[in-house]
Amino acid sequence: MLKIIALCLIFLSTLFSSTFAANDDPQADVAIGLVSKFMDAMVRSLKEGGDNPLQQPEAAKYFFADLIPRIDPGELGADPILGGQDGNITDLEIALDTDQPPLQGVYPVKAAFKSFDQPRTVVFYVIVDTSIAPKMRIIQFDADGVSYK
Repeated sequence: MLKIIALCLIFLSTLFSSTFAANDDPQADVAIGLVSKFMDAMVRSLKEGGDNPLQQPEAAKYFFADLIPRIDPGELGADPILGGQDGNITDLEIALDTDQPPLQGVYPVKAAFKSFDQPRTVVFYVIVDTSIAPKMRIIQFDADGVSYK
């Protein structure tokens, strides 16, 4: 009888630990890492000049190729991440978007920051790029109520 109870407890603890361990998803860590690298490149570009990670060739490191022409600040007349032609990035926080769980391999990653002391939030949707798997790419992002996809 004790053996059965022990086995039941082991089973239940395994079930609950795997159910509630969302942060143990290695793909989620990769998605967060990709957005972190992108945002670091944005900060560097704003501080030091140089290649804008929203434009080729840098954008290819982070975004699917068909999205790149639609997010180019030169084409849009403004930077879609900053919400204007100029800006800065301070108080940056990046995490999985807890309002939207990962669904069918798409990981929503939220970047919250301030630009010129104004709060901004951008949600990036990251998925495995099957053409170069297992590399992940940003397939879409939402900023200021606009979806760039």
